[in-house]
Amino acid sequence: MSRGLRWSLTVAVLFGLGAGETFAADPATPASSRPQPASPLTPEESLQHIQVDPDCRVELVAAEPDVSAPVSIAFDEKGQLWVVEMGDYPNGPAPGEAPKSRIRILTDDNGDGRFDKPRVYVDGLLFANSLMHWDGGVLVTTDGKLVYFKDTDNDGKADLREVWFEGFATENPQLRCNHPTLGPDNWIYVANGLRNGKVKAVRPAWPRKAPDSAKLGEPVDIAGRDFRFNPFTGECEAVSGYGQFGLTFDDAGNRYVCSNRNPCMRVLIEDRYLKMNPNVAVPSVYVDVSFAGEKSKLYPISRAWTTSNLHAGQFSAACGLIIYRGTALPKEFYGQSFTCDPTGNLVHCGGWDMQAALHERSAQNFKQREQEFVNTRGENERTRGEIEEWKNTQAQFAQALEEMKPPEREFLASDETWFRPVNTAMGPDGALYIVDMYRAVIEHPDYMPTELKTRPDLSLGSEHGRIWRVVAKSSPQYRASPHSRPIPSASPDIAQLVDDPNGWHRDTAHRLIVERQDKSAEAALRQAVTQRRTPFGPAVALRALDGLGVIKATDLIDVMQKEILEPSAPVPPSLDNEEISYDMLDETNRYWLALTEAVRLSGSFVPKDEALVSTLFEVAKENQDLEIGAKLHYIFGQYGDRYIAERTKQSIEDMRGRGVYSYEDFLPGERGVLNSRFSVVEIAISLAERPALAEIYLNTPEEYCTSILFVPTVRGASQEELAKLLERLLHKDSITNLLLMSTTLKSRGITMSSIAASSPALQEKWDAFVNSVVWKLSHYDNDHSEMYLQDMISCLQFAKAEDAVPLLREIMASESPPETLSSALDVVSSFPDPEAIDVLLIKFPQRTPALRSAIISALMRTEPRIVKLLDMVEANEISFIEIGSTRLASLQQIKTPEIQERVKKLIVANAPADRSKVLAEYQAALTHEHDPLRGRELFAKNCSQCHKVGDIGVEVAPNISDSRVKTQEQLLVDILDPNRAVDNNYFSYTLIETSGKVSTGIISSETSSSVTLKQPEGKTITILRSEIEELKPNGMSLMPVGFEKQLTVAQLADVISFVKNWRYLDGQVPKEVIK
Repeated sequence: MSRGLRWSLTVAVLFGLGAGETFAADPATPASSRPQPASPLTPEESLQHIQVDPDCRVELVAAEPDVSAPVSIAFDEKGQLWVVEMGDYPNGPAPGEAPKSRIRILTDDNGDGRFDKPRVYVDGLLFANSLMHWDGGVLVTTDGKLVYFKDTDNDGKADLREVWFEGFATENPQLRCNHPTLGPDNWIYVANGLRNGKVKAVRPAWPRKAPDSAKLGEPVDIAGRDFRFNPFTGECEAVSGYGQFGLTFDDAGNRYVCSNRNPCMRVLIEDRYLKMNPNVAVPSVYVDVSFAGEKSKLYPISRAWTTSNLHAGQFSAACGLIIYRGTALPKEFYGQSFTCDPTGNLVHCGGWDMQAALHERSAQNFKQREQEFVNTRGENERTRGEIEEWKNTQAQFAQALEEMKPPEREFLASDETWFRPVNTAMGPDGALYIVDMYRAVIEHPDYMPTELKTRPDLSLGSEHGRIWRVVAKSSPQYRASPHSRPIPSASPDIAQLVDDPNGWHRDTAHRLIVERQDKSAEAALRQAVTQRRTPFGPAVALRALDGLGVIKATDLIDVMQKEILEPSAPVPPSLDNEEISYDMLDETNRYWLALTEAVRLSGSFVPKDEALVSTLFEVAKENQDLEIGAKLHYIFGQYGDRYIAERTKQSIEDMRGRGVYSYEDFLPGERGVLNSRFSVVEIAISLAERPALAEIYLNTPEEYCTSILFVPTVRGASQEELAKLLERLLHKDSITNLLLMSTTLKSRGITMSSIAASSPALQEKWDAFVNSVVWKLSHYDNDHSEMYLQDMISCLQFAKAEDAVPLLREIMASESPPETLSSALDVVSSFPDPEAIDVLLIKFPQRTPALRSAIISALMRTEPRIVKLLDMVEANEISFIEIGSTRLASLQQIKTPEIQERVKKLIVANAPADRSKVLAEYQAALTHEHDPLRGRELFAKNCSQCHKVGDIGVEVAPNISDSRVKTQEQLLVDILDPNRAVDNNYFSYTLIETSGKVSTGIISSETSSSVTLKQPEGKTITILRSEIEELKPNGMSLMPVGFEKQLTVAQLADVISFVKNWRYLDGQVPKEVIK
């Protein structure tokens, strides 16, 4: 029962995207050399500067004066365009002035596709940023509140104002709650805005106590989470996800959000499921499904200017995310993400990104889990065969991705820097709509360098604004579109629209049916479910039936049984629609959407309805879909051990070969609990009640019991259960999970030896295991991976000192990779002195910075070690600066008089040279007349050997080009007193080779066999570790003291001016900001 509409890493999906079809034509000349248009332009002129995918066209929908400062739009069921205008941006109204945000309604009376004749629906709002239609009015996010407005007297203006929720954060105009959206569960979801809040319901019409909810008015803390509420009862809660400006759902009901550096994040696990088991620690509840941060890549055709130059060519202002489900773009765009970046003057399509990011996570996960897979399955031909098969598949995927990689262009971009797309929407015609705030500056002053906060053009363009429509070139003009029609008025007729190919019509039909609570739509909805006219209709109809409160267990059973018995039903004629691609719903399962929705809705009937429970178990037995499996686990996990245990028992064999190792692609890219990876299936299993976990673990094949299932088990298990677990792990020789068990038990104050001592038989097995580890390490033959060796070394913590220390001494004296030495170092630190001290310091002069720092930390653990540390500092074997401020503060807290006195002397002896006289003399540079152009010449002559700013110089020393957060005073101190504060990554090191040759530089990289030094002018030298006699830090910056000898006060003023203002020299910002 596989489905096509999913992000599984399958060749079919990868090739289904089509190469080179989703990006705009390549600009003829680089943006840096192309003449920039003299904004503001007329809308017609601005259109000429927009480039879009070659199979699409852009049309103007509305412009000033009919819209100004638009930030969000929505179409109502009459086809009217509602526009939220944030006239307050960016600083809000001046003292004494009224708020300037408002909502206007535009209409297209003559059907030409241009919306005009604006009328003000409501004004006087403060920082309004989004709206949602509901029950004849609109819900608006404004001023830290969710407010309902409605026109009750039909004069075209809202006369009813009702605050539903308040308490959302208001500190920053750009970071506020936004995008209220009706979800598939008939609750309304609201993005957090990244500034949190304690939200409370204040609508008087809601009952004093909503079902299963807090009392009306009791605040809900949404720190780090988004928000949802039931519009009929006022029930509300914080939910997983943390969106900044944008919230959208796909056809399957999955929720997506975005933030500045994260263009598309999918919420994986809802918070209400995590509450089921407090022992489950999940590092992230959402995953980047498009490349984020420094991995993101944008191709602006404008001279895009970002506050931080380190973010150039990357997402820095991602917003307005949408999963497009319309019919007017070429069909390959259906289901893809679109995200605005107003800083880059573009709209990005994330189709290829989603597949590439998925592949990258999959490859990384497998690489990190490969040895664990071998450990649990055993070293045999079958295991290696499976690994080779997976590697071959990965290689095929990589090749497919490379072949289908689109050109380095954006879906839509403009070379006009005033083009500021901030939001997207779908329309009744199936088009993608772009909200263009159109203005000179889009950054809020709070995030600007000080010198830009008062630039004179912050509000320039506030009277402008455009709305654009993007459609396929082959699409008819708006007036001829069959989907530009209004919604019918009768509920049974509205119910027919659940099968509409355009997602806007399906969403609007769902909303209207639910908000009206008109049960006359029930029969038509049930017909949509049973007749299965389209892939979408049954799922939307089920949601609407649930919203009406008339969903029955038999409805869900019928859907699931049809899917089980008729998975290959013929395609109805109604699916032969060229407006939408049904390729994503494969031939064997076009009704996966209905099945997954039926499974989700079953939760409210379990465990009361035994017929439904039996059907769910049948689905579980036949199902091979990860997301449906996860939903089943969530449902079973809520209702006790019997369901989760039976479900798991059924799925064990079914998981073989495709479960925990192939489905990790859906998971967060960060390392999981206790340094392990996990899958959605495993998370779902671990949500069961704790007693069931132990039983499942004890009766499950080892390869399916990885850490996310194992860790919660250990956290909650009794002494007797822990003994059983330990016995099983010893029987399986599962080193990885033994280490996990040990680490987890430490938080409970329990040691592995105490568990082993619970019975003579277990103690005997434990001793045999520890002895086998010692023997294997003493006879190690390099047949295993370094990761396996590191796990074995870590197991030496369980051995006696007389057995472990000699082995650890041998390892520390070897030429092992840093990771292996680090594992040995961790274990050595746990053994008593003085043997531990001697082993820690083996080959200390040759150690690299990371290992030296780890060794110094280990020397801080006991007083005898601290005494040795102080001896070495006093003998100049360890640089005083290597101790670092944090460790030095810890040393100063030690009460032993002898140690206190020695620390004080070292602090006095290592006080930095007094540069106060030079700094005082050169203070005049801060007020001296300066010229950044002269400073550029001086920088090239005196600083470019080690520093790079713009296209001048080389990167040896720290990057100083991102000077937006540095004041002139700080730059002055950094230049004249370079050793006052040195980043540990930029200490200069002296390397002495066995031949006697001496080199100085910054360590830029190191491997198990070599060290690379970077030197002035960008030169690098790489030395084999076997040829290194000594490698020691010099305790100072590579930048020499005495720079003032090369520059006069006036010249230093010019250099500081260049470093501070170099990005403003191209004319993109007013010359007044250069200070």
